[in-house]
Amino acid sequence: ARSALFISDPHLEFELPKSKNWIFLCGWHGAMTEPEFETLLGSFKMYPTTIKRVEIPSDGTCGFFMRFEDMVTTKRVFSRLNRLRRRWRLKPNAPFYSYPALCDVHWSHEDKYADEDSASDNELDEPVWH
Repeated sequence: ARSALFISDPHLEFELPKSKNWIFLCGWHGAMTEPEFETLLGSFKMYPTTIKRVEIPSDGTCGFFMRFEDMVTTKRVFSRLNRLRRRWRLKPNAPFYSYPALCDVHWSHEDKYADEDSASDNELDEPVWH
């Protein structure tokens, strides 16, 4: 089973272009930089097209978003990360890698949501019934 990371931070929403080929790795030392991480990935024969570093202030570590060229490569990297998890003897419940997905958060005090406004859905041919 692969874990999912639900992103609701508006800053990260614009950092990560819409793609299903992202993987998030967490728990790295806070001083690790993107070039160091890319070198480490090269030793594991993982070659992402994009790497984005994210600080995790709660525990002083950092995480990395990695984007790969297609879903086949992304799935292969998931398999390699699973083998690394077993080789490094990480606990099964400890977060190590996840599949990031954008989360659409709505609050109970909101009556109408801007992203669900039917007036802005000009590409729809059929009426939407709520």
